[in-house]
Amino acid sequence: MLNNWIDTLTSMLNENQLVRNNYLNYLISDNDNLPDTSIYELNEKIVNDIYFNHIINNDLFYTPAQQTVLLNIASQCYLAGGIGVFMARSLYRSVSDTIFNDHEICSQSSVIKTVNTKPLIDTTNKIRFFLFPNPSSDFFTLSWDTEENEVAELVIMDALGKVKSRENVSLETKSIRISTNKLENGVYLLKVITSAGINNVGKLTVVK
Repeated sequence: MLNNWIDTLTSMLNENQLVRNNYLNYLISDNDNLPDTSIYELNEKIVNDIYFNHIINNDLFYTPAQQTVLLNIASQCYLAGGIGVFMARSLYRSVSDTIFNDHEICSQSSVIKTVNTKPLIDTTNKIRFFLFPNPSSDFFTLSWDTEENEVAELVIMDALGKVKSRENVSLETKSIRISTNKLENGVYLLKVITSAGINNVGKLTVVK
């Protein structure tokens, strides 16, 4: 009797987790399609992406790259950066109990500078990525065109938004060859997170 009850409860929890992940995956997809032509739109879109992926992957901590992105947005004047500034500050409090002085941030012509210059965070994919072969069976190569030399994070997610792989990559190497032996047949979403923001690389199809 007890075993049956435990099995039923486990099944219900698994179903709830699946529904939750499906809904979060929908939110991630919907967020990716939001406009980002202004600073306040871009900030909100970036923070949403970090938050949704953090929840769906059950991560305990934000990655160093994500922390840098959140801090950059949180340090903006809210009059120009919009609600995304407060959202970033809320998430960043789990990293550091930082106090942001809005009077000081906004008084030094920060609003004018922020409106007339590019935002601190950029998800416009200034880094060009090349993914081949695609579809892939055993290995695939990801290459990029940039002069940056920092260490970024490559994230591979399945169709439900669950992270299947995280790997640090040096942008200075210009390319990386990755095995698909731990990936099942299906479609995967690749993202590269740098200190400047999140780059949507594209979709990889694995067919073995």
